[in-house]
Amino acid sequence: MFRNYLSIALRNLARHKLFSFINIGGLGLGLACTTFIILFVAAMSAWILWNTRAGAFDPFPFILLNLVLSCLAALQAPVIMMSQNRQDTKDRVRSELDFEVNRRAELEIQGLSRKMHLLDERIDDLTDLLRDRREPAAQHAGE
Repeated sequence: MFRNYLSIALRNLARHKLFSFINIGGLGLGLACTTFIILFVAAMSAWILWNTRAGAFDPFPFILLNLVLSCLAALQAPVIMMSQNRQDTKDRVRSELDFEVNRRAELEIQGLSRKMHLLDERIDDLTDLLRDRREPAAQHAGE
């Protein structure tokens, strides 16, 4: 049973190479990030536990740990800012495209509204014309 699942999975990987490559890359990235976060939390916990005992090289206020975390934040800040700028650029382009679509839709709606008013006027004219034709016929029938 497992061999069948494995052969089906390998066949699908062979058929859809690019899609499979993208999915495997995303899975690998997710696992790497999760592993890094777990190791980072473990290292911070070990640092704190190691330095809470007597005779530690970085006692309770953890000044050295604060320095290390500050340096890490200083290294991460530019990456985060670049990511936000990139997202801001994407959002700006998306909003410009939305504005253009909305403007075109508004122009189309205005054109349709003009046509509707024109048709309404024509219907009114036809109604008046029919009324004018019926009145003489009604007068002749009444005589």
